[in-house]
Amino acid sequence: MCGARPGECPWVPPGAAVAGTSWHDRPHLCQACATRLTGNVVCNALVPGGLPAFGCRRPSPELVAVLGQWKYHGVRGLAWPLAALLTSAMTAALAAGGAVDVLVPVPLHGRRRRERGFNQAEILARLAGRELGLPVAGGLLRRCRRTDQQARLGSVAARRRNLAGAFVAGRDAVAGQRRRVGLVDDLITSGATCVAAREALTRAGWQVCWTVALGVAAGAGGDSDSTDERRVDTVGREI
Repeated sequence: MCGARPGECPWVPPGAAVAGTSWHDRPHLCQACATRLTGNVVCNALVPGGLPAFGCRRPSPELVAVLGQWKYHGVRGLAWPLAALLTSAMTAALAAGGAVDVLVPVPLHGRRRRERGFNQAEILARLAGRELGLPVAGGLLRRCRRTDQQARLGSVAARRRNLAGAFVAGRDAVAGQRRRVGLVDDLITSGATCVAAREALTRAGWQVCWTVALGVAAGAGGDSDSTDERRVDTVGREI
């Protein structure tokens, strides 16, 4: 964000490699800019249906710009500082929302994942899960049809229609046992994605206890077109 180059100031070091990262991914954020991304953890905001949502902060131009560089411009070294932020939100979710048996990342459609080369929610889940000792079920939830990009839809109702029936989940391998799930995404705005994902998991016999993301918009679950929602998933500038 500040334009500093490696060696000019302390940079965030790379972390452990997980699926979707590799040894040659380089750090791409200085310590000062990583500090600027931190904020007050957003605890227990509710998405439609009363699902608790936890985020490391409200979405901000800095957070959205960094996330956009990772998702759309392939700056993969940003995964580690962003996962460190998610870990703080997940720690709050575990304390307030209860323990879970497995983390389930919100999936991309197969075509979009091939275009991007990775699913950012899955990488975040694996890095934070590794830090907190939680397993990740990356293939449990599947996006069975391609949807329009949520950020381009103007209303909460349109976003919910866009995602209706978009997910399907595998059934719990333990018959008669409702295993507890923590849902992981990158940003939560209207909450429509979380609701659709939870519905699919619930139908398959899973119990979704909470959802966690890097940013949770102030209007999550409401019908307002907030500033938080309008700027989510937009790339403001190069970093």
